[in-house]
Amino acid sequence: MAMRKTSLQTFGLFLGLAAIVAAAPFLWTIGGTTVKDPGLEIGQPLPALSGSGTVNGPLPSPEDLKGKVVVVNCWATWCPQCHTGMPDLVELHKTYAEKGVVFIGLTGEDESGLEDIQAFLDKYKVEWPNAYGAINSSVALKAHFIPRYWVFDRSGKVTWNVGLRGRTEMSAAIEKALADQG
Repeated sequence: MAMRKTSLQTFGLFLGLAAIVAAAPFLWTIGGTTVKDPGLEIGQPLPALSGSGTVNGPLPSPEDLKGKVVVVNCWATWCPQCHTGMPDLVELHKTYAEKGVVFIGLTGEDESGLEDIQAFLDKYKVEWPNAYGAINSSVALKAHFIPRYWVFDRSGKVTWNVGLRGRTEMSAAIEKALADQG
């Protein structure tokens, strides 16, 4: 019975993700300047992040993240926009990791997709920890669509999300979060 339930849950997940991909073009404006559903809103706290496993090392603990600027990205291997955005995120990581900014990736894909997940991360030379099977974390971040990006300040609050793209670039948001000693 447990195997049947898991299969049904997996089928439901894939069906839901297919619906999201099909609807995605209608959920943001042409030109990518605004996103109508940015996920976790400005001022909200960073939820605990977890997954069924990780690639590129373990996720930092909440204690490890205290006082740090954190960038979180929800993505998937099958998402064209995730492929498009990853090179820019890698460049941001190269610039800001040495300044103490912590990057964390999350994908809802499970262990059965681990080979594809590793290939995706290798393709873009992603060096930061990524959790797979991170459905609960994605739900906590209100990541109804992907890719989704957030910048959390040193106090652990959202200061930027993908919904502000075009008004404030992520790099400017990271710089502002770094400058704020609060």
